[in-house]
Amino acid sequence: MAAAIRIRDEIARIIGHPIFQSSPAQRALLTYFGDRSIERLGPPTQTEIATEALGRRDDYDPTSDSSVRVQVSRLRKNLWRYYTIEQSPDGLCLHVPPGRYELLLATRERAYPQPESKTAPSPAAPPSPAAPGPIEPPSSIPPEVPVDEPAAATDRARTASIRRWWIPAAIAAGLATLAVLLWWLGPLRPAPVRDGPPVLALEVAEASGLDPEAARQYGQLVAVARRQFDYSLVSDTVKGHAEAGDYIITISAHPLGNGTGIRIRAIDATGNVFLRAEHPLDQGEETRAAFASDMLYLTSLNGLIAQRELDRAGAEPGTAYQCFLAIENRRGEGSAVTDLVSDCRTRFPGSRYEPIWLTRLAFAEYQAAIIAGEAIERSGRKWSYLQEALERDPFNPYATLVAAKVELANGNCGPARVLTNRALSYGQSYPTLISAAFSDLENCPGIIDEPAIMITEFERIAETSTFMDPLQGLYLVIASIALDRPDIARKIAALIDPGNKGEVSNAARLFARSVLEPGFFDSNRSRVGTVLTRFVWGERARTSVLDWLDRNGGKIPAPSPTTTPAPE
Repeated sequence: MAAAIRIRDEIARIIGHPIFQSSPAQRALLTYFGDRSIERLGPPTQTEIATEALGRRDDYDPTSDSSVRVQVSRLRKNLWRYYTIEQSPDGLCLHVPPGRYELLLATRERAYPQPESKTAPSPAAPPSPAAPGPIEPPSSIPPEVPVDEPAAATDRARTASIRRWWIPAAIAAGLATLAVLLWWLGPLRPAPVRDGPPVLALEVAEASGLDPEAARQYGQLVAVARRQFDYSLVSDTVKGHAEAGDYIITISAHPLGNGTGIRIRAIDATGNVFLRAEHPLDQGEETRAAFASDMLYLTSLNGLIAQRELDRAGAEPGTAYQCFLAIENRRGEGSAVTDLVSDCRTRFPGSRYEPIWLTRLAFAEYQAAIIAGEAIERSGRKWSYLQEALERDPFNPYATLVAAKVELANGNCGPARVLTNRALSYGQSYPTLISAAFSDLENCPGIIDEPAIMITEFERIAETSTFMDPLQGLYLVIASIALDRPDIARKIAALIDPGNKGEVSNAARLFARSVLEPGFFDSNRSRVGTVLTRFVWGERARTSVLDWLDRNGGKIPAPSPTTTPAPE
């Protein structure tokens, strides 16, 4: 278990590095190898890598297509490059051994050994002390320049090397001077509009002086925060560089009452603190739930950072990122959102949000097909949208979720299992996505790994939320029904705002009333069934939800009030 957590944490750090950010295929391959290592599935074949990690067709032929070998070789070299720049926290490194298709965790010395020198030291001269320097690439990666060269060639190479050195150095000096001038002149020019998401700097204070149990709790909560920010769609994260951040999140341990607490502060670029929270470290799961709720409140698509960025954007999205936020915050408006997606794709072609936008279009077309009485099929333009989204980013949680729903509707439980668990792994910050994954499960029961973790998350949302986004509320109610959790269904239904307008809001309100009001479902069964087909695509799953509402709709008792004992 510890090794599995260590591998997941290390992968989360690596895929956020610039070496991997520009290559979805490399991120997908690294995560795929990591998942197999954690699940102890053994090394995959080239065909499995091609079809399961890289999105190739089932007829992939490794004898005529070398893409798998090329990508694995590239991954091996990229990991080496990463570890020449970054230090792992405990000295352990991930590596793909030469000639093998698996990801291992080993010490730096074992993963990336220093190659032995091929030239023996001269007996006339004492050996030079070893000087610190960059790690050499492992012997399986060929050096850039051959080791053995004739003397004349070496002289010519040395002369060329000098030229290669001083010309870039002169250019660099000139650029540095220009940079200083631009810095001085900066206030004379208007500030540029940021095109991408804001940068969030995460500053974590050392947990010095804590007792072992408090230190363990603190470390676990910090890990929750890092994971939440690593997978955030509303911000990019840097660690420990406050001057580089548009927002700064500080986490520290402080005295609280008779014990120790964890303190959170969220600060914007002007120094304004827009979130303050403290939680005791000795209350176990209750503290973890409250802390995770704060993190979600910061990073969710309708959370604090997203809303501040939307306010900054104004009425008309001016960047791809602002388009993305506008779409996600208007997702309950049905066809109007589809029009906005098409407009944003036209204005910002090739955006990093293209996989999400393609998935939105696919989802809308599948819903239109359902309304027209058509079957959910793995064909046509809507399926092409999904395939293009997955080719651009094989681990995009939205694309993998909708693809999983298509496979579930068709009873293809093998692909559905892979896609569903991939969506949950990379979409843990997004309750709507998690609940949507559970809504269709009756078609392929038992395919979610570790469902108890997700159910605990539903319980936490039901207990701590004070408002509910319509789409989130709709899917949480349906997921609670699918899990036969009337207590969660009732709490979520009561949070759905009856005043919201739009197609999704109307659907959410319909299900909330079906859960809460006696007799409502009996009078509206046909209407509820029609709406349900738009959001739950598997017939078996839909029948299960309607049967549950037949038995329980409007009959769930309200929770008994809790009493607090009087102080002694």
